[in-house]
Amino acid sequence: MLDSHPKMGMAYESYVLTDVNPAKTTFISDGQFDVHRMIRSWQDHRFFGSPVRMSTTSQRLLQCFPERLPVDSVEKLVRSLYENHAAIREGSRFGEKVTSPNPALPFLAETMPETRFIHIIRDGRDVANAMTEVRWAPDSLMVNAHRWNRRVAWLRRFGSSLPAARYLEIRYEELVADPPTVLKGICEAIELDYESGMARPHENAVKAFPGLKVVTPDMPSRLQPQKRLLLPPTEGVRDWRSDLNPLQAAIAETLAAPSLEESGYRLTRTRSGLRHNAFRKVVAFSDRLSLFYRAKTS
Repeated sequence: MLDSHPKMGMAYESYVLTDVNPAKTTFISDGQFDVHRMIRSWQDHRFFGSPVRMSTTSQRLLQCFPERLPVDSVEKLVRSLYENHAAIREGSRFGEKVTSPNPALPFLAETMPETRFIHIIRDGRDVANAMTEVRWAPDSLMVNAHRWNRRVAWLRRFGSSLPAARYLEIRYEELVADPPTVLKGICEAIELDYESGMARPHENAVKAFPGLKVVTPDMPSRLQPQKRLLLPPTEGVRDWRSDLNPLQAAIAETLAAPSLEESGYRLTRTRSGLRHNAFRKVVAFSDRLSLFYRAKTS
């Protein structure tokens, strides 16, 4: 929706922030940022150069930046990377879509004090169910509900650490129910004039996601989330009340309950009790164990 604004150039999960974060990056030596080595490493990323990620090429970036920069000039590097992307997309403002807590967000908030953060929260019961159908998430409803609860809690804590003017929290369900009203609120928060085309992102989908040109009616189910980008914002695409059986709904709600309740979602049952807390701890431990196992075997 933001990418449908003529002044905006949005990057989608480019992970650039992770690589330029001085606290996490592996591209610093002798107090210098090895810019060219970082850029060349992106060539190995299968999404490099795609407008969906960061609309540019390694050669263009290598020409834009010196081989090395002092670590204290990383702010210039971050700004230039996004400005470069926005210019290619013919925009004067830039942003980035991040789908899960990124340890670089506090770094970005400190480095670029004018940044605004928009947190879109969707009912965790729907999210947990949806994640079982995609390639990049576990097929476990329990694990996905646990992760949603943990990630939303992290992002809300991050948001609470910022001045109120820099963090906006909105409900996904309200956004798809009334796009113009919610988008006008977002535009006001980020000091951007509202454009009616923002409420019709499907009209801009092929430009933003060139791969959608090959979408067909018999598209595999694992690619259905991309297919929906061609449709107008629609309410009720998922509804855990009908999509999950009573046991599944109870499991998802128990694991997601803390963040569901704090985000204003109505619970169908009480979340208190030692049994519920113990269940959450068991699933959390199982998730950490599986991540450890994958790390050891990769």
